Amino acid sequence: MGSDGQEPRDELVSSGSFRIDRAAAAGKLRERQLAEPREFLRCWVRAAAASGAQLVSVRSSDEGVAVRFAGTPLPPAVLADPLAGLLSEELGEPALQVAYGALAAERLRPSSIKAAVVDGKNVLSAAWDPKGRGTAQDAVERLRRSYGMAFFGLEIDGLAVPDPAAAGPPVWSAGDRFKGIVALEDPRAGSRGRARFYKAGVLIEERVVDLGGAYTAYVADGRFNLDLSQSRVIESKRLRKAMARLRSLKRRLKGRPLSSDTVRSVWLRRAAWVAATAVATSGLGWFALRFILIP
Repeated sequence: MGSDGQEPRDELVSSGSFRIDRAAAAGKLRERQLAEPREFLRCWVRAAAASGAQLVSVRSSDEGVAVRFAGTPLPPAVLADPLAGLLSEELGEPALQVAYGALAAERLRPSSIKAAVVDGKNVLSAAWDPKGRGTAQDAVERLRRSYGMAFFGLEIDGLAVPDPAAAGPPVWSAGDRFKGIVALEDPRAGSRGRARFYKAGVLIEERVVDLGGAYTAYVADGRFNLDLSQSRVIESKRLRKAMARLRSLKRRLKGRPLSSDTVRSVWLRRAAWVAATAVATSGLGWFALRFILIP
């Protein structure tokens, strides 16, 4: 009961999306979600995958971003409150991922976060006032870099996003995009190698993994368990099996010669790093890089 004798009202904090009482209940979870809130689109794309979408379409502008996909319609409870999936397991995985994305997006102070069904397709959107312009484009670019090992297509502003796991002929592969590994030569992997872990077509995390050379292993498992941040795979039997397969992969790749293009690219990247380090420690800055290291 308020000081004026009336029942206190909930305070609307996000353009018809959820009220402060619901936000307070989710406060602790929000603190532990995605270290970088601009990754919120990862969760919404996972919601699309869990809904059975074959194609996810993302549209962005200075003011906001919208994710559109067919598949199982979002429950009415989610359309009324994007956080509903946090409080009811019965609403399913899509609702939970919608809520995770909304929690992260809310930290970016949007003017609205909405869920709707339009022309038979689910639409998740976030918008910002002029002070927040640029947030949407940043989020979209982060999603572009996170897409991979997907069993659905992704379009951003009408253009198909390539799957990096299909960028070239694999040196080794097993399984499929729901649970599998694809290994490619990759100069960006450095001299030892790396592994990128995916769930539902979206990156979870990247780890330095010794593969014996400049290889990237794309590792997918739709049943990986994630920590509360949604950005790390929890230690489990599934992860241990994946790591064992990567150790086996290293043995398979041992002694395999890299292509001349990859060797050259690795060398150039290493030389560029050495040059950049020399410039940074010399104090000569751009002048040295432009006129001494790059004649």
